[in-house]
Amino acid sequence: MLLSGEVIQSSSSFLNSNNNFNIYRMKLYGAISAYKSARIIYEIEGFHTKGELPYQMMYSLPGNIESAGKSFTFRTLRPTEIFGDNGIIFNMENNFNDELFRLFKIPYLKDWQLMLTGYFNAAWLTISEKSEGIIPVSFTEFKKPFYEIGFGIGHMLFPFSLEFTWKLNHKGKNDFVIGINSIAL
Repeated sequence: MLLSGEVIQSSSSFLNSNNNFNIYRMKLYGAISAYKSARIIYEIEGFHTKGELPYQMMYSLPGNIESAGKSFTFRTLRPTEIFGDNGIIFNMENNFNDELFRLFKIPYLKDWQLMLTGYFNAAWLTISEKSEGIIPVSFTEFKKPFYEIGFGIGHMLFPFSLEFTWKLNHKGKNDFVIGINSIAL
């Protein structure tokens, strides 16, 4: 388990800045062994801002470009689609590897060494009243948490997996996404 934190400060009196704000950020990352070689990896990040935070410094939920993505991103959202200055983000990935196929003795699949991954992402993200007054673009907030869930299947010899992701709420655009996850991106 790894816990980290940071404070970012901007002050007109001390730093001669146009905006006065403080950002407080904490992040917890860890892994839990599950069944045999399977393991659960999680990441929890929280941040809070006091003052007027410029648009360029807002936290943007990590989304995916079209059908290509990475782990610990929101597969049904696009980059910079949702941003804010106060929030909590939770990402969890369960790397089952090929344990479920072998456990249930699924014909053929138990011998193919397919890697199965399940994941769950959640976010609560808002913009404070002070920051809202200086934002030059329209925006969407997640005042009620946003959830998505999915799974991916790949093979250990190939650097990508095929993923299927569903929005569980805040439906509208991209409610179901089929994509490719790769460490090469």
